[in-house]
Amino acid sequence: MDHNTLHDMYEQIALSPAADERIRAALVRAQGGQNRVITLHMEDEKSVKHKRHKIPMAALIAAAMVLALSVTALAVGVARIGLKEDPITVGLEDGTEEQQIQVGFDRTEEGPIAPMGVWILDVPDGYEQTASITTANYARNMWENSEGSAFSLDYKKAGVQLGDVSIPADSQRQEVTVNGVDGVLYQYQAGEDEEYLLLAWTDEEAGIGFTLSANDPSLDLTALAQTVRQTGDRPEPDENAREALAELGDWTVTDLPEGYSEYAVQGMPSKFGGESKYAYVRRFYSDDAGHTIELDHEVSYGVTYDSYVQYYRDNADISQEELDVIAEMGETVHGLGCTVTDVEVQSRPAGLVVDPEGVAIRLAWISEDGQTAFILSSDSLTGPEMLSLAETVAQQ
Repeated sequence: MDHNTLHDMYEQIALSPAADERIRAALVRAQGGQNRVITLHMEDEKSVKHKRHKIPMAALIAAAMVLALSVTALAVGVARIGLKEDPITVGLEDGTEEQQIQVGFDRTEEGPIAPMGVWILDVPDGYEQTASITTANYARNMWENSEGSAFSLDYKKAGVQLGDVSIPADSQRQEVTVNGVDGVLYQYQAGEDEEYLLLAWTDEEAGIGFTLSANDPSLDLTALAQTVRQTGDRPEPDENAREALAELGDWTVTDLPEGYSEYAVQGMPSKFGGESKYAYVRRFYSDDAGHTIELDHEVSYGVTYDSYVQYYRDNADISQEELDVIAEMGETVHGLGCTVTDVEVQSRPAGLVVDPEGVAIRLAWISEDGQTAFILSSDSLTGPEMLSLAETVAQQ
């Protein structure tokens, strides 16, 4: 598996230059000609970047694209999650636009969702696993056979955008049942002769959504989905994660808040990092209620922590007029109204990002030798709690 495939499985896909330029031009007009740059992307799953991939297995490795423009929930009654089908307009590399449908999962009830656990299925004969990724809120596993047929199983918590799939607006749609739950099977064409399948369904009580994607229309995804089941509570680190840990060091939070434990470790070794030898380790912690903490350490791409918090500085005072322009183009901007405070972590300069609700969503600092960046994030900790936690980060 090459670096691009592995990286795209976690990161969001970037806006095409043409789409980015159209948005910037519209923003300049809205500001009366002032050429203020509005950052439209960041590195984590809250990103809103997208572009058109020119790869045969686009449906299998596409990451989240844009936020919902409208919602269609198929779940009935009381449920924690609902399947959504959102019409979106996607800018293509040739400067044209295409109408698509983004398939994902919305929250239908507020509150944290318990840890996902590990889900497996009965793999058809002849298929071998080619990739695996697990975060606290999202997981993907991919398989392929010797003839090039491939499929993937994704599952994630309600409301998580990472792993949303964008398909043509004219896709064939069939309502099906998976283990007694309503789902939808889509069939669509990409390119002249390439046919793809996508099956989406939910576990309403658990608040988890599932998608099966395949580039072989003869594969019976509905029958395959019937075999999906939970097995185990915590995924084991894969070979890539173990290699990345060996290269970057086994850093962890040594004094977790009460009720938290390590949930998953994801990593990419430098052999996939190209000329820059970029590598990372992402460690996820969770409590029984589903609150999460994430510790990332990676090859630093900046000599200071500023580049890891600049997104929030850029968008701290974005105006409503600018937001309206972005919304009209089907985009959205995350991290609005956050405060960035210069602090210290383990005697190193650091940047603390706190959202308007008082949650510390990011804390970044660089190692003394400048080679490693550390990023802590959470969905519930306060600033003081995050700073206290960072002081306990150490190698095992």
